[in-house]
Amino acid sequence: MNIKISVKYQFQDITRALIIFCGILLILILTLFIPGLQGTTNGLEISAFIFLFVIGLNTFKENFGMFLQNGVSRKTIFAGKLLSTCVVSAIMAVVLEVLSCVAKLGGGYRDIQLGTLYEMLYTERMASISPVLVVVENLLMLFCCCFAFMMVGYFITIAYYRMEKHWKLLISVGLPVLCFVLLPIVDTVLGGVIFLSIFRVLMFATGLQFGSPYICMLSALAVTAVFSGLSWLLMRRAVVKN
Repeated sequence: MNIKISVKYQFQDITRALIIFCGILLILILTLFIPGLQGTTNGLEISAFIFLFVIGLNTFKENFGMFLQNGVSRKTIFAGKLLSTCVVSAIMAVVLEVLSCVAKLGGGYRDIQLGTLYEMLYTERMASISPVLVVVENLLMLFCCCFAFMMVGYFITIAYYRMEKHWKLLISVGLPVLCFVLLPIVDTVLGGVIFLSIFRVLMFATGLQFGSPYICMLSALAVTAVFSGLSWLLMRRAVVKN
């Protein structure tokens, strides 16, 4: 089985979920045209990121076992995953941009305000560049972020796949306790230093500190590269489990 078939199979594996999700978003957007509706709406991109993260969590075990049993190499499986994720990310970026345009059209007829992630993060930059460049930058940013979220989910599912049962339990219980119980306590004792540092890192990584979406794109690509590399390191020694 060559890479082309691997890409096609892994893409088709999530096509149905992708169509359903995009259909739900479209239905929500079409409600903006209902007479008498008013308010503010945003978060299309965040919901898409979460969706792709979950997709990443659920696209390893069955595909991996099926491919290996049919004599497909791990390199071909992984290359197919990267390329199929690239296609999915591009499709999702275009869908989100089109839906935001449709939503703004509906908002023009109703007392509704729609805010995209790009508009919320880089308001000042939008005022200084052409609308065409705004669309291009938004598409690129969405593509990079979609890719990153999906690969993070993919890494997590491979990591859990490789772990022994006691490690899975320890991570599943210990990580939430660390993040939501111990970390806030330690941060309070230290006078808020930890969360302030996290905030500064996020401001830099998202480009908000400089008002540049390109820093956000580079950060997302860096996350993609790191978790893709880690995923491959885990996958190349993974074996089929029942």
